[in-house]
Amino acid sequence: MGMKGMDGAKASGANAMGAQAARAERNEGGAKTGCAKAAKAERKDVTKMRERKAGWSGIGSGSGSAGGRESGFGLRLVSGFWSNFKLGRGLGFGCRRLKRGPAVCGLCLALALALLAGCGQAQQPAATTTSAAATESATTTAAQAEADSTTAAATEAAAAATEATTTAAEASVASDAATSLEPAEINWYVVNTPQPDTDMVLERVNQMLAERTAINTTLKLNVLDWGVFQDRINVMLQANEPIDLVFTCGWINLFTALAGRDALYPLDELLEQHGQDIYKHVPPKYFEATRVRGKIRAVPNYAGYPQIKGLDFRADLVDKHGFDYKSVTELAALEPYLQTIIDNEPGVTPFLPGVDSGITNFGDDGRKQRYDGLGGGVTYDILENRLISSLDTGDTLYARIHDWYTKGYIAKDAASRTVYGDEIKSGNYAVFFNSSYVDDGAKSTQDNGFPIYSMPFVTQGPITTGMVQVALTAIPATSPHPDRAMMLLNAMWAEQEIFNTLVYGIEGTHWSWNADKTFIVPAENNGYGSPISYELGGTFRKYPTESETAEVLAFQESLNESVPPSPLLGFSFDAEPVKNEWAQIDAIEQELGSLLYTGTADPDELIPQIRERREAAGWQTVFDEMQRQVDEWKAANGK
Repeated sequence: MGMKGMDGAKASGANAMGAQAARAERNEGGAKTGCAKAAKAERKDVTKMRERKAGWSGIGSGSGSAGGRESGFGLRLVSGFWSNFKLGRGLGFGCRRLKRGPAVCGLCLALALALLAGCGQAQQPAATTTSAAATESATTTAAQAEADSTTAAATEAAAAATEATTTAAEASVASDAATSLEPAEINWYVVNTPQPDTDMVLERVNQMLAERTAINTTLKLNVLDWGVFQDRINVMLQANEPIDLVFTCGWINLFTALAGRDALYPLDELLEQHGQDIYKHVPPKYFEATRVRGKIRAVPNYAGYPQIKGLDFRADLVDKHGFDYKSVTELAALEPYLQTIIDNEPGVTPFLPGVDSGITNFGDDGRKQRYDGLGGGVTYDILENRLISSLDTGDTLYARIHDWYTKGYIAKDAASRTVYGDEIKSGNYAVFFNSSYVDDGAKSTQDNGFPIYSMPFVTQGPITTGMVQVALTAIPATSPHPDRAMMLLNAMWAEQEIFNTLVYGIEGTHWSWNADKTFIVPAENNGYGSPISYELGGTFRKYPTESETAEVLAFQESLNESVPPSPLLGFSFDAEPVKNEWAQIDAIEQELGSLLYTGTADPDELIPQIRERREAAGWQTVFDEMQRQVDEWKAANGK
C-alpha cells in the first residue's frame, strides 16, 4: 500500500490553539443544563403525586352523617366535573394555559369518584321487629354489595386517573425543559456541492425540531464546496470563529490534526448528559477510535466500515465490445479491455486511478487485509506484528500502474485531476474505482447519472481506527454552546424522520416512497439532490433507496461484526510531540504522492526520492515516537 492509504488520518501540525484549549478546559466539566434542571424538578412533582396515590383511594369512606355529607358532595362533584370533562372544559382542560391542565382534571375526577364511593356505606337505623330486622339484613347485604362494587370501581378509577396524571406530568417535562432553555442556533459545517433548496429543507427541519424535541434549538447548515472546505474551516478555527458542529475525518479537515492541537471539544461528559440516543446506535468500541489523549473528540458517523472495493465500467462500452466485466477479480485481468478502449474509442480515457491511495486497495500480491495505516508514513503490519514504512507495502502495484500510464491507459495530467467524483461524472472514462456491495451497478448509476456496471471483488479489512475516522462529527472548541450542539446531534439519532429530511429533503417535494414503501425514489431535477448521510449521522438510519436497499444496508452493518478488527483499533497517534516532523512528511505526501498513485512517475526512481526526503524531514523521529505510543497503548489495554 501507499503513503496516503497507509497513513489514515493525517495531521497538519498547526500550532496549538491556546484560546480554544482554555475554552475546552473550562467547558469540559460543564454545569447541568436548564433542561436537566427542569426535568429534575418535574420528577420530584411526579414522585409526590405517586406518594399520594394510596391516600386518594380512601377519600369518601366516612361514616354516619359525615359520610352522607361527603357522599352528597361526591355526587355533585362527579356530576359537575364529568359533564365538563366530556366537553373538554373541566378544571383540567379549561386551564389549557397551564401545562398540567390534564393532570389537574385527572386529580379532581379521582377525588370525586372516591367521595362517591362513601355513598353506599352510610349507617342504617336500628330495626325494631323481627321482620324489620330481616328486611334490614337483606337490604344491608344488598347495599353493602353495591357499596363494595362502587368502592372497587371508584378505587380503580382513581388509580387510573392517578396513572393518567403521572403520565401527563411526565409528558410535561419536555415542554417545561424546552421553555427553560434559552433559544440557540447551531452552526453545522459540512462539505458538499451546495444545493439550491437547502434553506427550504432547513425550514422544515427546524419546524420538526420545535414540534418533536425539547431542545429549543434551530439548525443552520453551512454547506461548503469541496475545493474550499478544509482551508475555510482551518481559517475559522484559527480566528476563533464560532463553529458548533463540523464534519471531520481522515481524508479532509483532518481529525488527528484538529484533535492533536485541542481544536476539538472533549465529548465524554456531553455524551453522558445529552447523547443517550447516540449511544443506543453506535457500538462503544468505535468511540475508542476517536480518543486523543484519553478523551473522545468526535462522534463516529456509524457506517459500513469494511467496504467492498471494486471497479465500475461504463455500461455502454462494455455492451458495445462484449466484455465480460465479471471476470475481473484482479487488476491484471483488466489490461486487455483497456487496450480495446485505446484502439476503438478515441476521446475516452481507459482508466481513472485517482490522486490518492485508492489504488493500493488492489495490491498484486493479495495482501489487502494485512496493513493498518497509522499516519506519518508509518504502517502496522498485522501479520508480522510490527511497525514498518508505508513505502514498503506496495509490492508490484506501482510498477503496474506506471506501465499503464506509459501505454496511455491513464491521462497524462492525471496527477492534477484532484476531484475524483467530478471526473467520474464527466463520463470520459471507461473504468474507475468504486465501493459497492452488489454487482448490478445501481448505486453507481444513480450517483453518477449514466448506466454503470459494478464489479466488487476486494473486501477491506481488518477494521482499523482509520476506517472509523473516515466520517466523524466533532464539536470545535470555538463552539459558544457545546451542550446544545450535542443535544441537536443527539436529536438526529433520536428522530429518524428529522434525520432523513436533512439527508434527502422534503417528502413529496424531493422524494417519495415507492408503491410498497420499501425504498424512496428521488424526484427528478430536484433542488436537494446530493445526499450526504455519512456526514450527518448514522448511515444505517437513512431510508433505503433502490440502489441501497434495506438488505444492502443490513449486509453493510453485518460486516462491522463479521470482519475482524485490527489489533490496534482504538489507537490514535498523538502527533503533538513530533508536530513539526509530521507536517513536513505530510507536505512531501501532498507533493509527490499523486505522482506515485497515478503512475505518472517511475516508482523505481520516485520511491527512493520520497524515502530520502522523509528521512531528512525527521521520519525516524516520528517512527520512534509512534513505536513508544503503540507500546504504551498495548500495555494499558492488555494487548
